[in-house]
Amino acid sequence: MDTETCELFYSKLTYIYIEVPKFKKSAEELFTLFDKWLFLLGNLTFLERIPPQIQEQLFMKFLDRAEVAKLIDEDRYKYERSLKVYRDDLLVMNTAREEGRFLERLEIARRLIENGAETQLILSVTGLTFDELAELKASL
Repeated sequence: MDTETCELFYSKLTYIYIEVPKFKKSAEELFTLFDKWLFLLGNLTFLERIPPQIQEQLFMKFLDRAEVAKLIDEDRYKYERSLKVYRDDLLVMNTAREEGRFLERLEIARRLIENGAETQLILSVTGLTFDELAELKASL
Protein backbone atom coordinates (compact mmCIF):
# COMPACT_ATOMS: atom_id res chain seq x y z
CA MET A 1 0.00 0.00 0.00
CA ASP A 2 1.24 3.46 -0.79
CA THR A 3 2.02 5.10 2.56
CA GLU A 4 1.02 8.60 1.39
CA THR A 5 -2.17 7.93 -0.56
CA CYS A 6 -3.17 4.68 1.21
CA GLU A 7 -3.93 3.15 -2.18
CA LEU A 8 -3.44 -0.55 -2.67
CA PHE A 9 -0.36 -1.06 -4.83
CA TYR A 10 -0.94 -4.68 -5.87
CA SER A 11 -3.63 -6.94 -4.45
CA LYS A 12 -1.75 -10.20 -5.08
CA LEU A 13 1.41 -9.19 -3.23
CA THR A 14 1.45 -10.62 0.26
CA TYR A 15 4.17 -10.86 2.85
CA ILE A 16 4.15 -13.71 5.33
CA TYR A 17 6.44 -13.48 8.32
CA ILE A 18 7.54 -16.66 10.01
CA GLU A 19 8.95 -16.53 13.49
CA VAL A 20 11.08 -19.66 13.49
CA PRO A 21 11.82 -19.60 17.25
CA LYS A 22 8.08 -19.98 17.93
CA PHE A 23 7.96 -23.24 15.96
CA LYS A 24 7.89 -25.87 18.70
CA LYS A 25 7.16 -29.18 16.95
CA SER A 26 9.42 -32.09 17.76
CA ALA A 27 11.06 -34.25 15.09
CA GLU A 28 8.37 -36.91 15.56
CA GLU A 29 5.65 -34.39 14.69
CA LEU A 30 7.08 -33.44 11.28
CA PHE A 31 4.87 -34.52 8.42
CA THR A 32 4.79 -31.68 5.89
CA LEU A 33 7.70 -30.30 3.93
CA PHE A 34 7.01 -26.88 5.45
CA ASP A 35 7.23 -28.29 9.00
CA LYS A 36 10.50 -30.04 8.16
CA TRP A 37 12.02 -26.84 6.82
CA LEU A 38 10.96 -24.85 9.87
CA PHE A 39 12.31 -27.52 12.21
CA LEU A 40 15.62 -27.66 10.34
CA LEU A 41 16.06 -23.89 10.23
CA GLY A 42 15.16 -23.51 13.90
CA ASN A 43 17.36 -26.34 15.14
CA LEU A 44 20.28 -26.27 12.72
CA THR A 45 22.80 -25.11 15.30
CA PHE A 46 21.62 -27.66 17.90
CA LEU A 47 21.40 -30.83 15.82
CA GLU A 48 23.92 -33.50 16.75
CA ARG A 49 22.30 -36.13 14.56
CA ILE A 50 19.85 -35.83 11.72
CA PRO A 51 16.37 -37.09 12.60
CA PRO A 52 15.03 -39.77 10.24
CA GLN A 53 12.09 -37.50 9.34
CA ILE A 54 14.42 -35.12 7.50
CA GLN A 55 16.86 -37.62 6.01
CA GLU A 56 15.67 -36.83 2.50
CA GLN A 57 17.94 -35.90 -0.37
CA LEU A 58 16.76 -32.28 -0.38
CA PHE A 59 17.61 -31.74 3.28
CA MET A 60 20.84 -33.72 3.12
CA LYS A 61 22.01 -31.49 0.27
CA PHE A 62 21.10 -28.41 2.33
CA LEU A 63 22.97 -29.76 5.35
CA ASP A 64 26.05 -30.54 3.25
CA ARG A 65 26.09 -26.97 2.00
CA ALA A 66 25.56 -25.64 5.51
CA GLU A 67 28.63 -27.62 6.65
CA VAL A 68 30.72 -25.98 3.93
CA ALA A 69 29.30 -22.53 4.70
CA LYS A 70 30.36 -22.70 8.34
CA LEU A 71 34.01 -23.46 7.48
CA ILE A 72 36.53 -20.72 7.99
CA ASP A 73 37.55 -18.98 4.76
CA GLU A 74 40.84 -20.83 4.35
CA ASP A 75 39.28 -24.27 4.83
CA ARG A 76 36.33 -23.40 2.58
CA TYR A 77 38.78 -22.30 -0.13
CA LYS A 78 40.71 -25.58 0.18
CA TYR A 79 37.48 -27.58 0.04
CA GLU A 80 36.15 -25.71 -3.00
CA ARG A 81 39.52 -26.00 -4.72
CA SER A 82 39.65 -29.78 -4.16
CA LEU A 83 36.06 -30.05 -5.38
CA LYS A 84 37.01 -28.15 -8.55
CA VAL A 85 39.98 -30.48 -9.14
CA TYR A 86 37.70 -33.51 -8.64
CA ARG A 87 35.11 -32.16 -11.09
CA ASP A 88 37.79 -31.29 -13.64
CA ASP A 89 39.25 -34.81 -13.40
CA LEU A 90 35.78 -36.31 -13.77
CA LEU A 91 35.14 -34.19 -16.85
CA VAL A 92 38.47 -35.22 -18.38
CA MET A 93 37.70 -38.90 -17.79
CA ASN A 94 34.20 -38.58 -19.27
CA THR A 95 35.56 -36.72 -22.29
CA ALA A 96 38.23 -39.37 -22.83
CA ARG A 97 35.60 -42.09 -22.57
CA GLU A 98 33.40 -40.31 -25.13
CA GLU A 99 36.37 -39.81 -27.47
CA GLY A 100 37.18 -43.49 -27.13
CA ARG A 101 33.62 -44.41 -28.10
CA PHE A 102 33.77 -42.03 -31.05
CA LEU A 103 37.03 -43.59 -32.24
CA GLU A 104 35.46 -47.05 -31.93
CA ARG A 105 32.50 -45.90 -34.06
CA LEU A 106 34.90 -44.49 -36.65
CA GLU A 107 36.77 -47.80 -36.78
CA ILE A 108 33.51 -49.71 -37.27
CA ALA A 109 32.50 -47.28 -40.02
CA ARG A 110 35.90 -47.69 -41.70
CA ARG A 111 35.49 -51.47 -41.77
CA LEU A 112 31.96 -51.19 -43.14
CA ILE A 113 33.15 -48.80 -45.87
CA GLU A 114 35.94 -51.24 -46.81
CA ASN A 115 33.37 -54.04 -47.03
CA GLY A 116 31.13 -51.98 -49.32
CA ALA A 117 28.28 -51.27 -46.92
CA GLU A 118 25.75 -48.63 -47.93
CA THR A 119 25.90 -45.18 -46.38
CA GLN A 120 22.52 -45.47 -44.66
CA LEU A 121 23.53 -48.77 -43.01
CA ILE A 122 26.82 -47.29 -41.79
CA LEU A 123 25.02 -44.25 -40.36
CA SER A 124 22.43 -46.36 -38.53
CA VAL A 125 24.98 -48.84 -37.15
CA THR A 126 27.57 -46.32 -35.97
CA GLY A 127 25.42 -43.33 -35.06
CA LEU A 128 27.78 -41.03 -36.94
CA THR A 129 26.45 -37.94 -38.69
CA PHE A 130 26.47 -37.72 -42.46
CA ASP A 131 29.24 -35.09 -42.31
CA GLU A 132 31.41 -37.25 -40.02
CA LEU A 133 31.01 -40.19 -42.39
CA ALA A 134 31.81 -38.04 -45.43
CA GLU A 135 34.94 -36.77 -43.71
CA LEU A 136 35.98 -40.34 -42.91
CA LYS A 137 35.42 -41.45 -46.54
CA ALA A 138 37.46 -38.49 -47.78
CA SER A 139 40.37 -39.43 -45.52
CA LEU A 140 40.50 -43.05 -46.76
